[in-house]
Amino acid sequence: MLCRFFLRTLRRGVGLFGILTACGVYADSEPPTIDLIIDRKSYGVEVFLSMNAADAVSLFNLARSDLTNPDGSVAFDRLREGTAEIADTMIAPVGIIVGDEAVSLEAMSLMVHSAESALPFNEPFDGMVAIELCTVPPPDNPMLLSDVQLYAGFVVFSSKPQAKVQLLLGADNQSEVRVTVNSFHNGVFERSETQLWNARSSVIVQARSAAVWLHHDFPKAFILLFVIALLFGVWFVARI
Repeated sequence: MLCRFFLRTLRRGVGLFGILTACGVYADSEPPTIDLIIDRKSYGVEVFLSMNAADAVSLFNLARSDLTNPDGSVAFDRLREGTAEIADTMIAPVGIIVGDEAVSLEAMSLMVHSAESALPFNEPFDGMVAIELCTVPPPDNPMLLSDVQLYAGFVVFSSKPQAKVQLLLGADNQSEVRVTVNSFHNGVFERSETQLWNARSSVIVQARSAAVWLHHDFPKAFILLFVIALLFGVWFVARI
């Protein structure tokens, strides 16, 4: 009797699991991912992103025809002719605040590459190469958007590039995405963190702290001042 009770309970559990799975409760619900590179410059902030092209179409304000041929294959040849307008369309729904100032993202370029041979995307130089590398021949076999990785680069001109940076999705965007942010200052790595990005939660890159400045920039400034003082000392001694 105990065995029959156990088997009935097991069958009910399996049946319930099947129903929940069919309803999506136990389905894989991992959000799409974006790799983001933020590089603070003296004139503003450079932003590079990398994500699956199909996810980019569903998350941002892109039509599939912006990136594909009529048959649905990726339009590699057409994308070589210039993509800044596509990148502007893509990023239009995204708001950005630097410090307390609402600014705009200006597109540099956008490019797609085969996901099987994804390019390095670890630092600002990688981002620049990825968005400018348009001489790679198209693949022999047509590819779908899900087969390629999209890379895009933007620049934000700001008088306070060291301040906190916030990226906001449109209020009507119901998507959620997992963002890994790698922060740099003039190409020098500072920190990495992963955040969830949706209409209720912005991506936040904290202001560049004094501690970070001391760690990265003060040694260079100290060395420069030491060299200047040494040269001044040599000049002064030579005059005596």
